[in-house]
Amino acid sequence: MVWSVQAAELRGTVSVGSAEHPAPARYVTRASTPHPQESTEHHIAVALERLDSTIALQVADTPLVVAQEHTAFAPDLLVVPVGGQVTFPNHDAIFHNVFSYSPPHSFDLGRYPKGQTRTIRFTNPGIVRIFCEIHSSMYGSILIVNTNTYRVINAGDSFDFPDLAPGKYRVTAVDAAGRRSIRELTLGGNDEQSISLPLE
Repeated sequence: MVWSVQAAELRGTVSVGSAEHPAPARYVTRASTPHPQESTEHHIAVALERLDSTIALQVADTPLVVAQEHTAFAPDLLVVPVGGQVTFPNHDAIFHNVFSYSPPHSFDLGRYPKGQTRTIRFTNPGIVRIFCEIHSSMYGSILIVNTNTYRVINAGDSFDFPDLAPGKYRVTAVDAAGRRSIRELTLGGNDEQSISLPLE
């Protein structure tokens, strides 16, 4: 007799607290201003990574895009598989800059005007918070992951990862402000788990 192992499923929700992550040290003398999109939308990236086996990543040849427009990053939250590229075009009629102090990939693209762009390849997994040196209200997050299994959801919505192979996994949730939640878990055959992830 041949036994078949049925796929597992992971469902969950993400709760957003009121704590805020501070901007980098170069902004300590500037007044804090609200994020242009905070009052209308709040996106959360959720990624599921396999820990006990290696899976070949699918990395697009064409860079993903985080534009600078209306004095904001658009989108302000992005998920990138390890090895993927992101281009940062400036669509505003003013100079912008993109920099990060985050350990997975620290960089500073300098100041550049409308019509120009800069491109970076991200090779280390982790959360990269991005800012503009000129405009302290501009910020976002890039989640770099060893997986192609991820979602970007609206705050208040649930996520669902069906048809999963049994094994050990890491779930990472992050928002544009860099608030995060990380959970490791094991899924068995025909397992259905529900989790709640608080962003901190």
